[in-house]
Amino acid sequence: MNKISLFFLLMLFLALPGGLTQAQARYDWMPKGGCEILMSLNRGDLLEIVTAERTGVDSSMEEWKQVEITFGKWQKFFADTDLAEKQAKTLAAYLANFMPVPKDGLPQNPKEITCSHLHLDSHQLVIKYCQDCHGLKTPLQNESTVVGWLNLFAGPALGEDTEATAKDQEAMAYYLWINNPVPDELIPESQWEPPQP
Repeated sequence: MNKISLFFLLMLFLALPGGLTQAQARYDWMPKGGCEILMSLNRGDLLEIVTAERTGVDSSMEEWKQVEITFGKWQKFFADTDLAEKQAKTLAAYLANFMPVPKDGLPQNPKEITCSHLHLDSHQLVIKYCQDCHGLKTPLQNESTVVGWLNLFAGPALGEDTEATAKDQEAMAYYLWINNPVPDELIPESQWEPPQP
């Protein structure tokens, strides 16, 4: 079966009721990404969070690199949540990297905003870019610094024809730095080996 046929079969599967949910459920064992964490908070001020140039904290990734300082600001911003530290850091990195988004591209009712309206989060980016040559166990068990991950991505790790932007790569670097290593027992055996051709 050629790649085009496989692509159309996948699209048909995702279009079927529950198809997308089943596809996403396949990766439920991974640490959640920033968008998924943000949506779980069910914030009434979601529209302001994703569109404001400043959301009450300094939101540039350069500032975020001073993790303890910036995380303290995010902790105050999300003080009314019960997010674990890694989740709060993952969310902060996502917001700092991909916000703001243009208001005119979003539903005006915050309850209608979903991750499909926002940039892919790091969980989704790792799934998209890190399975061509190996299972997800490889990136999710390696420990490195943000700079170490960025250096890896700058080399052949993502392939020469990658569509991953510099922001995508930075987002993945922070996600992997914050959340790794994922315990062995959480990773399905299907993700231990390179994908089958």
